[in-house]
Amino acid sequence: MPVVAEARSEVVALLGSGSSVVLDDGLGTRTERDGWKLSVERTGGCWRLVSFEADEATLLQRLARRSAEDSRAAMPVGPDALQYLTSVYEPPVEEGQEPPWPVG
Repeated sequence: MPVVAEARSEVVALLGSGSSVVLDDGLGTRTERDGWKLSVERTGGCWRLVSFEADEATLLQRLARRSAEDSRAAMPVGPDALQYLTSVYEPPVEEGQEPPWPVG
């Protein structure tokens, strides 16, 4: 996808210049995540995978709230698209992921 290639080029350029980068993306499959990790490692960067898990009902509520607050703030994702995205999602398993908050 051209958008992904463009985003990857921008992230690699930023990392190459010494900047820190946070990529906020669903990265639904392990293959997608591994591709991003490899891109980061090739620049000499260090990746962190933080996984925020939520069920489909919670995601629908969040999308509705985000759209109501500012329709320009997020790409519109309808219920059908969200259902597809959740059906192909592969939760990270033994990928070095971290919880989104300190444990313990």
